[in-house]
Amino acid sequence: MNYVLDLRTATEHFPGIGRYGINLARRLPEFLEEGECLVIIRDPVRSSYQYRPGSKERIVDIPSTPFSLSQQWLIPQALKSFKPCLYHSTYYIMPYRPNAPTILTIHDFIPLLYPRSVSLRARLLFRPLFYLAFSASSGFIAVSQTTLEDFKARFKLGGKKAIVIHHAADPAFYPRSFGEKESVRLKYKLPDRFILYVGSDKPHKNLGNLLKAFAKIKPRVKIPLVLAGPKGHGSRNLMALTSRLGIEDYVYWLGRIQEEELPALYSAATAFVFPSFYEGFGLPVLEAMSCGAPVACSDIPALREVAGEAALYFNPYSIDAIAEAIVELIEDDGLRENLGGKGRIRASLFSWDEIASRTLAFYREVLGGKSYG
Repeated sequence: MNYVLDLRTATEHFPGIGRYGINLARRLPEFLEEGECLVIIRDPVRSSYQYRPGSKERIVDIPSTPFSLSQQWLIPQALKSFKPCLYHSTYYIMPYRPNAPTILTIHDFIPLLYPRSVSLRARLLFRPLFYLAFSASSGFIAVSQTTLEDFKARFKLGGKKAIVIHHAADPAFYPRSFGEKESVRLKYKLPDRFILYVGSDKPHKNLGNLLKAFAKIKPRVKIPLVLAGPKGHGSRNLMALTSRLGIEDYVYWLGRIQEEELPALYSAATAFVFPSFYEGFGLPVLEAMSCGAPVACSDIPALREVAGEAALYFNPYSIDAIAEAIVELIEDDGLRENLGGKGRIRASLFSWDEIASRTLAFYREVLGGKSYG
């Protein structure tokens, strides 16, 4: 069967969604017994998907962003000659009449649950646009049981199909050598020991409580907190908070770093901390575990689903609980070694080959043996 995978979100604006789409596009053709995969990208220079088409894969560049009205006619027009059996969108803003049965991957419901984490425009548009995506789709892939439950609480599936297929870390995430770790330390002027956070500074990421917890333990742990990720609208207030707490010299703001440097950064960290109030999945936790970093994270359903027994959990609403977890992880060498080993084993359970195989099986289930195109 011919299928279409829309990778127009494979840009820096959508780091997690983009990595999901890219890895899916790399693996799916390997499991395709007949037909082809058409991968839609936009602007090959900016797209992260730079791979040459293989025998079961074609790439088409469509100059239409996921936010553009023009996608509603440009994509259906481009698909006419390909005659796809199925169109798979990795984002809820999509062409709503692609002339093929549609599968939508759902990552989270942050615009509804934590509206302050997105722009006013996104808040206003999410509900009607997601409803259009829901109406246009025959099947849904949720990246966690948490996301599926959030979905079912808001939409009645009726005869539509839904399945949980977890993310996995990119294969590039594995423990790196001393030289690679030293290189990233030197570039960012990092000490031998540090606490790491990777992610955005959006309100649901809970960096305010993390900074307050770090201020409480700074005199005891005596190692810095390193924050890596794009600076958004909240960065100014968070930087002002570090000044008020008197910890500005102990917090390193790296901003957005090169993706190829992330594995070495995770590997070099003494501990990784992830204090989110809410996640649809929590990919940085899986990436950190893949690199052998011991993890302390929020005790929330999605992160329990990802990390299992391989993390130290805390209440993200309690500054004292966050502080106590970090101290315990920093001061207990045996605990760090134990969690680092458990994390690698846990991360190995999330496989892109399995994701591709299950995704293709779900395509067939949604199609129900019918022939389209």
